[in-house]
Amino acid sequence: MSQKQAANGKEVDPAEVFREMRDTYLDAWAKTMVDTVNTDTYAKASGMMLNNYLSTSSPFREAVEKVMLQALQQFITEPRLTNPRASAIMHSRGGAAW
Repeated sequence: MSQKQAANGKEVDPAEVFREMRDTYLDAWAKTMVDTVNTDTYAKASGMMLNNYLSTSSPFREAVEKVMLQALQQFITEPRLTNPRASAIMHSRGGAAW
């Protein structure tokens, strides 16, 4: 037989030791993270970071919304007025709105 067998008759899997080490390591990390995330200190720190982020990003968000509204208004009204192709399409449809 080319496969080695242990004394108990099972096949020897050299990767099994590494799988067990990996599983133990991941279980330890999972337990640590659950214990950390479920604390009041973590909740307070997360809340402070979220408040800081929202306070800091508010002016940028408002500026982006303003620019987007202006761009959408321009795209909606401008093609009918200045784009010759859009005007030709409108006239071919009998002047119907888009």
